[in-house]
Amino acid sequence: MSTTTIPATEVRFHPLSFVDPSGRLFWWQGQLYRGVMAPRAALYRELLANGTAARLIEQRLLIETTPTAYQLEPYQLVLKHEVVPYVSYAFEWSNSMLRDAALTVLDLLAELARHDLTLQDAHPWNILFAGSRPRFVDFGSITPAPAAEPWQAHEQFLRYFLYPLQLMAAGHSRAARVLLFDWDVGVQPAEYAALTRPVPVAEPVVTPKLTWRRKVARRLLKSDFRLLHEIPKPQPLSLFAPPPAPQAFPDRAAYAAAMRQQVEAVQLPSPRTEWSNYYDTNFPPFEPDPLWMVKHRTVCEVLVELKPRTVLDAGSNRGWYAQLAARLGSRVVGFDIDEPAVDKLYADARRENLDILPLVMAFHKPTPAYGLGQWFASATERFQSDLVLGLAIVHHLSYKGQLRFDQIVGGLAAFTQKWLLVEFIPREDIHVSRWNQEGMDWYHLDAFRAAVERHFRRVRLLPSNPEPRVMLLCEK
Repeated sequence: MSTTTIPATEVRFHPLSFVDPSGRLFWWQGQLYRGVMAPRAALYRELLANGTAARLIEQRLLIETTPTAYQLEPYQLVLKHEVVPYVSYAFEWSNSMLRDAALTVLDLLAELARHDLTLQDAHPWNILFAGSRPRFVDFGSITPAPAAEPWQAHEQFLRYFLYPLQLMAAGHSRAARVLLFDWDVGVQPAEYAALTRPVPVAEPVVTPKLTWRRKVARRLLKSDFRLLHEIPKPQPLSLFAPPPAPQAFPDRAAYAAAMRQQVEAVQLPSPRTEWSNYYDTNFPPFEPDPLWMVKHRTVCEVLVELKPRTVLDAGSNRGWYAQLAARLGSRVVGFDIDEPAVDKLYADARRENLDILPLVMAFHKPTPAYGLGQWFASATERFQSDLVLGLAIVHHLSYKGQLRFDQIVGGLAAFTQKWLLVEFIPREDIHVSRWNQEGMDWYHLDAFRAAVERHFRRVRLLPSNPEPRVMLLCEK
């Protein structure tokens, strides 16, 4: 096999690939590669040659990876990786997505154990979602397993997966996301203990027979006297059973199976929110149907006309329009602040095998770039799309979010490379007319269109429903 030397000046190293001493990810000519140092290069050649890697890829546990004949100093092996279209972060996933990511890590660990291999780390940045399917993407994490313990990354798995999941189960989803944002720390044991410790419950007060001395003391001490007789019940340190210690298992496979049971046992909540049941009585078929309203038909006609390769549904809710776009051949990202609705979209996408990445994110607070040198890319950079849908969100952002049209349109325009389909719901709408109109004289279609035309060169009005709602199809 002939070899080709990759010019070092043409290589762009991945900003998040700097921790692993065995190699680095890099981009070259629009493709993603991994340079591997010795002695890991010999191990990976063997895994790719003997079919082990192929089986893991076939099981959808590991990212598609192939060896190449390329050379790049100082690496002994160059691998080519499949490119997952979108990079998403753990704090953007719904609780079910985080659980499925955790199970993917454990399933891969169990399979590797059959070959005396293991994973050297267990953080969620090694997982990307290809649509609604989690994939382990860090081939460089595969390493020979030490004989001393089932998994050296056990504590890391707790901090990034089990503890956040249990916080979500205890109703602390927001706290879990904030702590996961701290990418190199996760949920510390002390933070986990503080958030999952049960509220102490005292035994009923037993008042002894009151002598005159006790009566005087009670009068003097008032409520403090009562506290002397309260005996708190012994309380568990946490609402959840402690995770099994790795040393308690005879081998890595048994350990992985026990940890899988613990993750599956986490009862994730699905609370009713203002919008999580919005589509329960209004979720028509995806084929053109008499149940379709004007809005359904308009969106479908736009998707058929434009044939966008990628679509972003901002404020997707349960995701009827996101699913319609995916069924018409688009790759879709849908985000919403309502986690139960996002979880339902995730379940639908997995069940129907739709190319949809659902995320928990607020339109007015998209994930910023952060980290030294901003190595974590912003949402507007990661989720660039041919077409952005902004349906039934402008009035909420204006009235309840106190955003002006330029802010809203600028935010939508930041995500789209070409088109925007946005719905405008005027003050005369049956719902909006009931809201407080004080200080909202600026909220009208002409002003909104003027804001749109500052970002887009072409604007076309399309029908929606009920009247007087309208759609604006905008092109850069």
